[in-house]
Amino acid sequence: MGYTVIGYPSRAHKRKKHVRQCHILPSDDRLVRDTASPSVGVQEVERPTSPLKRPRSLQDLPVEIIQRIFVLTQDANLMRSLNTYFNHNLQLTDSLLHEMYKTYMYDPVADGFIPRASCPEYNNVILSTALFHNEAVMSYLERNSSLLCEVWTYLDEELIDHRYSRPETKASIQRSLQLAKDGTLGDFPRSFYEKFGRYLTLQSLLLHLSHHYVLYEPFRFMEDFFRWVFTTFTSVVKDYGDILDVLDTVYEIGRRFIPETYEGSSPLVTLIELLFESDRPLEVQTYADKLALNSKDSDSPFIEKSKLRGRVDSRVLIIEQVVQFYYTKEHIYPCLSDYDLWSAIRRINNMKLIQVIEKYGGQPQYSLFT
Repeated sequence: MGYTVIGYPSRAHKRKKHVRQCHILPSDDRLVRDTASPSVGVQEVERPTSPLKRPRSLQDLPVEIIQRIFVLTQDANLMRSLNTYFNHNLQLTDSLLHEMYKTYMYDPVADGFIPRASCPEYNNVILSTALFHNEAVMSYLERNSSLLCEVWTYLDEELIDHRYSRPETKASIQRSLQLAKDGTLGDFPRSFYEKFGRYLTLQSLLLHLSHHYVLYEPFRFMEDFFRWVFTTFTSVVKDYGDILDVLDTVYEIGRRFIPETYEGSSPLVTLIELLFESDRPLEVQTYADKLALNSKDSDSPFIEKSKLRGRVDSRVLIIEQVVQFYYTKEHIYPCLSDYDLWSAIRRINNMKLIQVIEKYGGQPQYSLFT
């Protein structure tokens, strides 16, 4: 590198970053870069802008439209959980629940399910079984059971959803409607075998549904119900009277149609095993004591807490109540002599339990005791 004048290099340092100096001047349409200005540095002149606007969102719509969207979602919780604004404006009032209930409703003639000539003159409303996924609407119908008088039948939600897209669906719909017209009862939807709390809170609705459905597997339901109660220790069941209420509902909604399926000892065997052979015996005993103490039965020996001290086993008391309530019914008490039942009793070897079964007509299988 040479120097033409002392102290001044003839070329810029090769490692020095070259910065092009320019102005940015405003124009009507765009910012124009001016490279002809001799000024040193960069001067940016920005056009004044209007304040930024917040993007539009769903909650900017009128409340009436938001409520209509909420009704059409057929979900009582999703939108209400978004924020406090939706939660405030989407309270589950009877008017909103009624509008949501109507989204499950179909007119058999107007919606093309049956010809007008064959439409019955009464109970001419078809409901989709999608209704059974909405606990809020089902609770509303429990409080307003008079609405159910207009229901003719229930159609599977899959058939309704695909009635135009699948050619074979139309024939399936016609078969279902013909069965309803003939009075043939179908099995309860699967959710009624899994959500046991409904049998404590929706009894009026269940009795209405018993005109359209029946429990084809009542014993499996009762066994699963006992497992739910004595493995989850649910707070929904307040006392053993609630257990009896569920058994009564199950018996009433099906016995007049297929009574032979309500005879057997397997639910009682399951209950005995849950109470006496649980891998959490202390929790089971505590829960059984609570159910007995909360009983509204004035004759219960558990009304006085002092009687809990070794006099009566709450587990035996619960079994006795179930036996007395259910297994003394006509044609059912012979089940108390079943081999499987006495096999479980022999394995547990509880004398108070043996006395209870014998008290209500059970005949021991003596071959098991030899």
